[in-house]
Amino acid sequence: MQKGYDAFYGEPGKVEEMRCRICNTVCSVERNVLGPTVFASAMAGQHSYHDQFIYPNTGKRRHDEALKLFAVQVLILLFSR
Repeated sequence: MQKGYDAFYGEPGKVEEMRCRICNTVCSVERNVLGPTVFASAMAGQHSYHDQFIYPNTGKRRHDEALKLFAVQVLILLFSR
């Protein structure tokens, strides 16, 4: 799962809806989840309440290919300057 593309986290109740940055599909949401939101907090055992938005098509070929294409386009833009 790619944080920022397949999974999104936010303060509880602050965001009504999240959409995939690649295809604009509405993400499913689980509210008031207690757990880490970044790797460092997971390693330190620090948990906080947050809303968790998950893209429903994670792992499907079309989404993975679109994500790779997006990453290539970003790299082209960065290195073409």
